[in-house]
Amino acid sequence: MKNTLKRTFAVLGATALTASMASMTAFAASTPMANYCDKQDNAEVKYDGSYWKQPTAWNVAAIDPSSYNGSGAEVVIDKVEVDEKDAPNSIQTVNIVYNGPEEKVSSIAFHILWDTRMEIQKQKGGRTVISNADSLFDFASVETPIEAGLVSIASSAGGNNLYKGTMYTMQFKLPADAKAGDVYPVGIRYQYDGKTGDLFYDADQTQAGKLHMAYVFSQGIENGYVKVKGVPPTTTTTTTTSTTTTTTTTTTTTSTSPVTTTTTSNVGGSDTTTTTSTTGKAGSATTTKAGSATTTKKPATTTKKAATTTKKADAPKTGVAGVGVAAAGLAIAVGTAFALRKKED
Repeated sequence: MKNTLKRTFAVLGATALTASMASMTAFAASTPMANYCDKQDNAEVKYDGSYWKQPTAWNVAAIDPSSYNGSGAEVVIDKVEVDEKDAPNSIQTVNIVYNGPEEKVSSIAFHILWDTRMEIQKQKGGRTVISNADSLFDFASVETPIEAGLVSIASSAGGNNLYKGTMYTMQFKLPADAKAGDVYPVGIRYQYDGKTGDLFYDADQTQAGKLHMAYVFSQGIENGYVKVKGVPPTTTTTTTTSTTTTTTTTTTTTSTSPVTTTTTSNVGGSDTTTTTSTTGKAGSATTTKAGSATTTKKPATTTKKAATTTKKADAPKTGVAGVGVAAAGLAIAVGTAFALRKKED
C-alpha cells in the first residue's frame, strides 16, 4: 500500500513537472536559449553557474549558496575519452552521476546541452535520456526535446528518494570525421523564466532544501565531454656509437755519448798518451701518430775519426849543469860503436 502511494505521488509529481516543462518548452521556443556547449571549438566547457536565479515563488530573502555545508560538485557528467581509430561514427555513452547527500531530493528538472556535431541516440521507448532506478528510486521521468543540442528532463518521486549513483544515461554518435583533438562538450544549464524553472529540492521545500538547490545550480555541477585521443607516438631509440681517436705523441731522444779514444805511444822510451774525444750528433725526435703509418728515421750519427797526433819527443832541457855534456858523450859513443861495427862488416 505504501509503495502504491509513493508511485501515485510520483506520477502526480511527474504530471505537474510535465506541465511545467511544457511551459518551459514554450518559453524556450520564444526566447532562444544560449547553448554554451555548442561552440565547436574543441575545448572543454566549464559549468556556468551565472545563470542561477532564485525563484520568486520562494518568497524568502536571497539565499547565499556559499553557506551550504557541502563542497565540490554533486552532479557530475562523465568525461569520456575514445581512441582516434575507434572514434568515427562510434556510439559513446555519457552518464550524469549524483554524489551528494542521500534522501534529500524529490524533484529534479535539468536542461541538458551538448555539441551538435554529435547526434543524440534514441534508446528504450524512444527516449534519449534514460533514468536509472538505482539512483532515482521510485522516480517518474519525462523528457522534452527543445531544439538541436538541447533537451529537458524532469523527474519526481513521492519522497526524498534520490541516492548516489548514475541518475541519467545518454548516448551520442560521433561524426564520421572525428579525429584526434576533437572535444564534444556535454553540460547542464539552469533555466528560469520568472515563473517556472529547473528544480532540485526536497518534497517539503524546506529552507535546507532550497539552500541545497541554490548550491547545486550555482556551483555544484561539473560538465563533461567526449574527447578523441590521438594514438601515442612511437618512441624510437637510436643508439649512436662514437669512435674517439686518441693521438699519442711519443718523443724519443737519442743521445750519443762522447767517444773517448786513448792511444798510448812509446817513443824514445817515454810513454806518450793522447786522448781524443769524439761526440756523435744528438738523435732527432720521432713522432708517432696513432692510426697512421709510422716512419722512424734513424738518427744520423757522425763519428769523426780520432786524430792521433804523436808529438816528437823534445830533447830535455839542459837546465842542470853536466847533463848536456853527458848526453853529448853518449851520442859520440854510440856513433863510434856504430862506425866500428860497420867497419867489421
